[in-house]
Amino acid sequence: RGKKLAKTPSKSEFGQEDMLAQYPSIPLSEYAADGDHLFINADFPGLRAVHRDPWIFLVSNLLSRDECEHLMVKARPHFQPSYDYSNSHRTSSECRIARKETQGIQARYSKLLNVPVENMEAAKVSRYRRGEFFKNHVDPLSGTDFLENRIATLFVYLNDCERGGETRFMSLPSHRLLSYEVGEKVCCLSTGRELDGEGDYPGVIKAVHADGT
Repeated sequence: RGKKLAKTPSKSEFGQEDMLAQYPSIPLSEYAADGDHLFINADFPGLRAVHRDPWIFLVSNLLSRDECEHLMVKARPHFQPSYDYSNSHRTSSECRIARKETQGIQARYSKLLNVPVENMEAAKVSRYRRGEFFKNHVDPLSGTDFLENRIATLFVYLNDCERGGETRFMSLPSHRLLSYEVGEKVCCLSTGRELDGEGDYPGVIKAVHADGT
């Protein structure tokens, strides 16, 4: 069943640690390699699991304040509209940072994700102004002739805002009830950027078979 993580409260009401505490931790002892999904570094300092199936983790202060400021300053003169390739699903701006300029940060990401640096995309800084959005979507693509596919997504929030700015996971299946209903909207893998945008294909369940598929 689709669901979403709770909306982030105003930062005037809660501090950062209080906001993160609203998501109960799942013991990392329950996290194990399954042979199908990327197995990240469960021993990474500060790692906390907040959802399973799929697994979602939080890490406080992955980057320092100086590192966050440095990335924002470096990206600011080079932002380009995201809608040029996302078919109006996304109205933000973005900038890729050259790998040679983020070697220390990428090395930290590599240690967290258990992925070689050379297998990672160059860091991308995205900017959302008031009213801008990225609609419900999935990150991996089924047609990957034009770029590498994605097996995990790492979000780093570079600054704070009073309200909004959160990421909502709209289609998380519950580990207690893996069932679906006809007419339920779901995200599907893109058949190609020229058709659907960046994995933004809106699917609707047409039928549910006896085995639950």
